[in-house]
Amino acid sequence: MAALLPAAFSALDALGLFATGLGMFSFAQHNFIDNKTPGTTLRFQVGLNGAGPRGQPLSGADGQAPAVHLYNDLGDWLGSSKNSRVYCPSGETCDVRVGGALQQVPYTVFEANDDGVCLAYITVSWHDGTQYAWTGNYARYCNHPWYYSDIYVKNNKVPDDGTIDSKLACGWMDGNGDSKTRGMQVYWPAFGAGFSEHGGHKDFYCTTPWVLNFREDVSPQSVLTRSYYEDMNSKRSVLPAGETPANASAPATPENEPRSNRMALDTRLIKSKSKAHTASGLCESESSMGPTLVSYAERKVCHMQYKTLYSFCEDVKTGECWDDVKHAIVHKGAKGVVKRAANPAVKFEKVIHWG
Repeated sequence: MAALLPAAFSALDALGLFATGLGMFSFAQHNFIDNKTPGTTLRFQVGLNGAGPRGQPLSGADGQAPAVHLYNDLGDWLGSSKNSRVYCPSGETCDVRVGGALQQVPYTVFEANDDGVCLAYITVSWHDGTQYAWTGNYARYCNHPWYYSDIYVKNNKVPDDGTIDSKLACGWMDGNGDSKTRGMQVYWPAFGAGFSEHGGHKDFYCTTPWVLNFREDVSPQSVLTRSYYEDMNSKRSVLPAGETPANASAPATPENEPRSNRMALDTRLIKSKSKAHTASGLCESESSMGPTLVSYAERKVCHMQYKTLYSFCEDVKTGECWDDVKHAIVHKGAKGVVKRAANPAVKFEKVIHWG
């Protein structure tokens, strides 16, 4: 039986929020772990793994599930999965269990490992049967690192006639800096159907860090509770210059810290027939990252190394275009002569087909 657990909430659907990537999703029971033992269990659905050295896909070790740190409403630590190594293949689920937490654990802090993962959803099951879900659509909507996924979860606000595709986006998380998101904090009750404190504001989840906080500090483990945030907010005038309640509780990532270029050099190629996977949407987003995407529904390609949009060569008379047989950007002359484009060619090592 399906569990109607919203990854967002119907109160905001009137504002058109579901059209921007969020919505009311129905998670079936198989999306959760049947938690019959004391503790908290989490299921991670991976949309995509990060690239390995020199842009190669990861091999031998898939993306690793984030470490999980659990806290109660007071901010008391209740348990962690810090020493648990759980590997998650692209498109698959992996499970993490933290025993010993015999009370509800409203706050979870996720600490990313060095192998990047793009998470389509996370579900949590408490020992008392309470269940919640988060989706990667929040990363996209809140302008944090994201990519598409081939993971489908029924969206109650989307018709079943195929005119709109409700496949989830996924949110990147990587401990070594390939993605600026090194972790995340979630206040689970805010992702339940009965939560109404958002007040109808569609940006509530993007601007309320005790509810949802995409962490950029190295090895995030501390929690920002509601009471601490509101206390800091009331004392905003005494915070050091440049600090806000959202970042005052955690060390900032040094501005001069080197960032890896792995994501831009990813040699995988995603070919998708999904209407939800538009090349233009990927290229136009400042926060998207991941492999080059071929969109057959749109007949365009987002070349992610340069974040440049190209049409299929069959659809243009002249100029640079995408050759879907050669898997390359080429230049089409006035007489139909095709030659190599000015941009350096990327040799795609692996082609992944999404439906």
